[in-house]
Amino acid sequence: MGCFAGHCDWRLPNIVELRTILIGPDAAPGQAPTCSAAPCIDPGFAAVGGPTASFVDWSASTSAGSPGFAWGASFSDGVVVINSKPFANCVRAVRAGSCN
Repeated sequence: MGCFAGHCDWRLPNIVELRTILIGPDAAPGQAPTCSAAPCIDPGFAAVGGPTASFVDWSASTSAGSPGFAWGASFSDGVVVINSKPFANCVRAVRAGSCN
């Protein structure tokens, strides 16, 4: 992805990783199943990860049955979507390392 903020190990998260910060019906287990107001993002992550637009963010996960499509997370309503790759969505890059 390139260098930003002094780091060059940025990448797109896969859909499993992206769901861990999503809240709503398609959120990962342990996250809130409903979103009362957009953006539908875990408030704990938002506190350290910064603001998130209420749009669909791409994941690095391509659809297994349709290589021209990829998975994304809608921070507008908390659902996982699949869109054609030429579709203009946002991205939320993550660092290659782990916060664990």
